[in-house]
Amino acid sequence: MSDIFDLTSSELPLAGRYSTLGLPYNPFSIQSNEGDLGPFYREHLQNALSRLQDWLKSALLNDVQPVSIKGSIGVGKTRLLLQIKRQINDLDQSYLVSASYARIDKTGYRLPSIGQMVLEAIEQFPRDNETPEGIIPVIWKAANSPITISRSSLMGRVAKRLQSADINEKMELARLLCRWLHRNTLTVTQSERIGLHGRLDYEGQLPEILADLLLVLKECTVINKIYLMIDQLEDVFRPGYSELRRSRILTDLRTLIDVVTEGAPIALVLAWSPEVDDPRFITARSTDAHLNTEYPALYSRLTRNMVELPKLDLYHATPFVQVYLEAASKAENYEAEKVHKASFWVSKAWELLSDRKRIPDNRVTPRDLLSTLSEIVESMINDSGKHGKS
Repeated sequence: MSDIFDLTSSELPLAGRYSTLGLPYNPFSIQSNEGDLGPFYREHLQNALSRLQDWLKSALLNDVQPVSIKGSIGVGKTRLLLQIKRQINDLDQSYLVSASYARIDKTGYRLPSIGQMVLEAIEQFPRDNETPEGIIPVIWKAANSPITISRSSLMGRVAKRLQSADINEKMELARLLCRWLHRNTLTVTQSERIGLHGRLDYEGQLPEILADLLLVLKECTVINKIYLMIDQLEDVFRPGYSELRRSRILTDLRTLIDVVTEGAPIALVLAWSPEVDDPRFITARSTDAHLNTEYPALYSRLTRNMVELPKLDLYHATPFVQVYLEAASKAENYEAEKVHKASFWVSKAWELLSDRKRIPDNRVTPRDLLSTLSEIVESMINDSGKHGKS
């Protein structure tokens, strides 16, 4: 019996699959790898990017209000946040800044926690070879800072204990602090030594404790600013979140916004879409309507400093496509004389999107345009293969 499945061969090698179109690969295939962000067309975003750039620069020197980025699903919010993260983390270490990206739908053995996102951002500051095992690097730097802490808060008192201890005691106390921040239970003796009692509640208590810690770290000149980007706030309105779980997350988010407004050294970026993209969740209410009705105090804070990312209109579609074709032209096996112009691809995609009623406002998200273009490329390749066989 002949094999009905053949996974070991293909009709065309990948390198030659798109040769009939003069392309080395499908240039419109959406990339999801953070290490390769791919092309980025920005002309339709000039106003939004100018505001964000001013805010990012200001955050290096000043306390800034959190900024919200709002835009339809597929408009490019995540792509932009990842680019911001990369550029911040590429800055010289003398700036004492670090950027962290987190999604509200974070999965794993732990439930999403706003405080946990802040803690992980603190832990992501560059590690050096001088930090003992089990200690967060910036905490160890603060424990050894020549600057005496003046804060009389809980974290200020703990930091003073660390600074005044000898080296062995300093390491032990620093480990106890880090264990406590990770919600480990300390013994009575350990609690007395470090001055921390009870198990830390990762909801409600953690955001304010970490804000206090960050103010201590800034006083020691260990950090200047943490840029924390929290994406996909709309996901809390998916059916997988109970009302209690949603309330805890959004209440902690409001607390975080407040401690930032009060001076915690966090440059906070919050992103969401007006739609909740879930086929199981059919509702006429937008994310904004949910927030404004159910969490008005949070919504008022989210909209104080909001930047909206627009969709692509037909005018910008052609140069958008050209950016992706130019990226493909730098690869081997690109044959310019065979490649269709950007206007050809836009015409075909716009017609298909129109037939599918995906552009009711005559605008389209980059994701929808790219996925449609990718589909068209694959269809043309498949059709050319059929004709070749016949």
